[in-house]
Amino acid sequence: MSEEQHEEDSVEHVGGTTTVEPVYDYYLMVQAKLLDTLDEDSSIGMSLNVAGGMVSGLLISRATWEKRWVAEVAAADENLGEILESVVGALDEHENSKADSEPEPNRFVHMKDAMFISGSTRLDLGLWRAPMAQIAGWSNAMFKA
Repeated sequence: MSEEQHEEDSVEHVGGTTTVEPVYDYYLMVQAKLLDTLDEDSSIGMSLNVAGGMVSGLLISRATWEKRWVAEVAAADENLGEILESVVGALDEHENSKADSEPEPNRFVHMKDAMFISGSTRLDLGLWRAPMAQIAGWSNAMFKA
């Protein structure tokens, strides 16, 4: 789907009601989708403009983010980690069962080694996830602390 087609598809008129879908940046979506096809060590350095500041770090695949997130939770609470692992596994199975249908676009960005920057404030975030619709702009350059 081209960038123009995606923007045109963002407004839908149904029975006199207008539904406005968020417009996702086509090129950011391509990079996120590309990471889903590569090995789990793959990443892309990025800085993202978000409400209140900027987040800079390494863009990673959803699967890599999930694996690291579950491991972080399990390190803090083993029982909660096991529950979370089974929930993530069930979600993955559900997605795999829809493999014949057209893949859904990535609606979230996933990062590791992320840092939030606002003015002189720097906050290490580690793993970070945000709705793609909340990204106001981006660059393939990373902020150096």
